[in-house]
Amino acid sequence: AAVAFDELPRLPAVLEQLGFAVVTGVVIPEEVTALKQRFSDAVVELVDEEAVRASGPTVQEVYETLKQEGAGSLPRRTARALSREGFCFRRCLAHSGFAWEVRQDARVRAAWEAVYPGEPLV
Repeated sequence: AAVAFDELPRLPAVLEQLGFAVVTGVVIPEEVTALKQRFSDAVVELVDEEAVRASGPTVQEVYETLKQEGAGSLPRRTARALSREGFCFRRCLAHSGFAWEVRQDARVRAAWEAVYPGEPLV
């Protein structure tokens, strides 16, 4: 179920009833481009550039495209493999500066506080 950011007081009841919720409006439209860029930068930071240089031209081309155009430029198959293997949520990116920056965002903290008042987010 979706709960708008300006309806956060409803969030605990929705979670209690359905067991899940998506809070919309946490990232405002003006922030989306910058957030996508920071995510892409975090992905690039994790790449072993020496291994890329030692790889074939296809890998090098994909890496250059990633650096130039961001994570949205990754081939669909690669993006799915990274997601399936937990790269973003269970491994590297979950501990990146990007992830910590998102956790410290005032709106993310407000959504957390609506469900877990007084409990630390990190």
